Amino acid sequence: MDKERLEDKQKAYNDRFVRWQQLTTAQISFTNNLVLGFNLGFLGFFVTQSGLAFSCVCWIFTLQVFALLSLTTSFFTGILLVINRLNDFRKTTQLVKYRKKQFEIEHNLNTSSNIETVKSTIAMLKTEANRLGKITWILLNWQIWTFLIGAILGVVFIAIANNQCG
Repeated sequence: MDKERLEDKQKAYNDRFVRWQQLTTAQISFTNNLVLGFNLGFLGFFVTQSGLAFSCVCWIFTLQVFALLSLTTSFFTGILLVINRLNDFRKTTQLVKYRKKQFEIEHNLNTSSNIETVKSTIAMLKTEANRLGKITWILLNWQIWTFLIGAILGVVFIAIANNQCG
């Protein structure tokens, strides 16, 4: 392949990468919002159904407490996820700014900055952005799993509590 065709192919791969990265970012936001909405809805339903009257039977009480703890943990994990993503976006914005600065220095468009300082800042920001990205996925998984566990425990508790009283 000639150089021009290789560059075109590389550009096509870059465009696909950017498109899929945008879709991933949008889907993480959608999933987080969806789970937060379900979580708050189910938490309200659970509190309404149980009336926050705790059972005297030890294992039913334990089930109720674990359901509430799991749902509450899921909610706060979702909030932490939002905060973490905002920090990740901020670091990524700074990273783009410093990469632009590096490009300008390397192509003699800007001589007011020290290239070594810019490169070390880029390395630090990349490390931080990667760390925040990994934390985002961990928090999303925790949010989903704690919600599912809380919802299942809540449904079981409500079914048992309604059958005992009814």
